[in-house]
Amino acid sequence: MASALGPPLLLEKASQPNASPGSQALHRCIAVAARLADLTKKKQLQKIQWKPECQRAFEQLKGALTSTPVLIALESNKEFTIFTELSI
Repeated sequence: MASALGPPLLLEKASQPNASPGSQALHRCIAVAARLADLTKKKQLQKIQWKPECQRAFEQLKGALTSTPVLIALESNKEFTIFTELSI
C-alpha cells in the first residue's frame, strides 16, 4: 500500500507539538516533513523542483507514517476506536 504513494500534492508546515510520551514518532514525522515544506511556500512562483533530497525526505516520511505504531491499514468492516490527544 505505501509503495503506491507518490510525491505529495500539498504539504503544509506543521509546528512541533508539546512533548508527551507517545509523541516521539510524530516529532520524527514533523522533522522530515519540514524538509519538504519549503516547496509549498506561497511566495514561490516557480514550478516545484522535485530533487533527489526531496524524494529521500518523502520516502522517509512515507515510511514513518505507514509503519508501526503510527498507522495501519484500516479494516472498515471491523469495529475500531479512535483515540486523540490535545496538548495546549
